[in-house]
Amino acid sequence: MKKEIIDYINIFLAIAFGLLLILNLGVRYKNREYDKMYWNAEIYSSDENSSIKDENIIKIIDAKFYNNFNNSKTGLNSESLRKNRGILTTKIEENVLFHYSDNLLPDSLYLKYFSIDERKFYELSTKLPYEKIKNIADKYKEDPILFLEIKPTGKVILKIKEKENKEYEIIDSYNAKISSGELEMLTYEEYMNKKFNRYEGIENITDFSDLLQNKYKWLFKVKIDDDENLQSAYSYSYTYEHLNLFMNNDTLDFQKIPRYFSIDWANHQQEYSIHYNFNDIQILNAFRSLNKIDSNEPISMTFILFKDKYPQCDITRGNESISLENLYPEKPIRHSK
Repeated sequence: MKKEIIDYINIFLAIAFGLLLILNLGVRYKNREYDKMYWNAEIYSSDENSSIKDENIIKIIDAKFYNNFNNSKTGLNSESLRKNRGILTTKIEENVLFHYSDNLLPDSLYLKYFSIDERKFYELSTKLPYEKIKNIADKYKEDPILFLEIKPTGKVILKIKEKENKEYEIIDSYNAKISSGELEMLTYEEYMNKKFNRYEGIENITDFSDLLQNKYKWLFKVKIDDDENLQSAYSYSYTYEHLNLFMNNDTLDFQKIPRYFSIDWANHQQEYSIHYNFNDIQILNAFRSLNKIDSNEPISMTFILFKDKYPQCDITRGNESISLENLYPEKPIRHSK
């Protein structure tokens, strides 16, 4: 009798376990658990015609992928956004990244950005062809990556590729609409629930755009002691383009306004290095002022370097000279040879 009771209990438990398993599978199927996968997404800038001078400089303000079935949302990676302040051009390889997702692929998209070349805000809110995206992604052995390619005049192309593959497949193309926007969207950055102005003294959209876009013919110069030699020098523009001044200074043509300089020099005993970060509105106004001078001479940026004193930077053209402050002044860093 006791054995029969145990057998009934075991049968009941087996049936209950089976029902729970079926119920769990049903819930998972209903919630599309088996459709979830690891995927990533990136944004980059491109141009219809690579021969034209414009670089399609854009500032990403916000972007989100959604799946309305389970209300999932995938936003921009804050570290990636902060790395280049959301600035993209055809001249740099850094893309703006989204957070890595392990959820359903998206069925809709929201995107807002500013075109520096066109001086316009653009906005796109659209549904995406979920089944088409999923069917392509299901064929991949590696994680799929979605790409938003932003072209001039609001054209946006959605692409997909396998993680280790170089070949893209085009999903669809969209037209973002011209929208409204505020300067704060371009100059402020949110970090740890606080907002910071990343562009010192910039008070209007024209100043912001000129700072990133305008080009001038300028040369780099350095003044050091006779027994010292320049070892390296480079700058970064406000669109994060790297310029090797040590190798290319003699062939400089029109270049963007520099945001930052790094210079290394040495004598037979010691090596030195300095970093120079400019006040945004000060250097913009200096280039504007000197560019108005009627002269065939290029603008010169001259760094006066000392072993034990703060460096100086003067920007000159003709008889006019303007001293530029270093936002984070420091004496030269010494390095052993």
